[in-house]
Amino acid sequence: LSADPSAFNLQAVFNGSDGRSPLYYAAGRGHVGVVQLLLERYPLMVGVANKHGTTALSWACFNGQEDVVRCLLARGAKAGVNEPSKAGDRPLTSACARGHLEIAELLLEEGADPSFSDHDGCSPLYRACLSSPKSQDSRHALVKTLLARLKARKGGLQSTIVDKATLEWASAACKGVDEAVAAVATLCLAA
Repeated sequence: LSADPSAFNLQAVFNGSDGRSPLYYAAGRGHVGVVQLLLERYPLMVGVANKHGTTALSWACFNGQEDVVRCLLARGAKAGVNEPSKAGDRPLTSACARGHLEIAELLLEEGADPSFSDHDGCSPLYRACLSSPKSQDSRHALVKTLLARLKARKGGLQSTIVDKATLEWASAACKGVDEAVAAVATLCLAA
């Protein structure tokens, strides 16, 4: 790598044929110190994506690396919080697919849009309903959080791109475990 930190050559930091950078690997493995070091020296690396369009932020979200997500957001990744990969998924989708409630909440606070769908038509809410987090309570809290955010949007659920089937999934995911979450899902279905 160049001795001049302002000289940023993307090709010089990529490993392998799919363009995964050291930042991508460090973010996915939770190595906050390495992420900080790389971003101090090469701040533009924060928005670099691999050949699939996946960023270090999305990879950290998928792998539940909350400290790394906080670091990346603080160092410029916030600008890409709603940027889709080539498959159309975003960091919020990645967090929801694995049931990472705290990371999803953090992304929502940073402006992540909960109403989009990827190229397969799957929303963060749908991914959350199918996730397998460490506990059922975590999944239910994640579903509840997403439903509340969707309902709170200007115009409520009518203004969002959430199909009835997804809301039914959300309702089914909550039944019998948390009456409050089921009540929210039922309210949204009636909206």
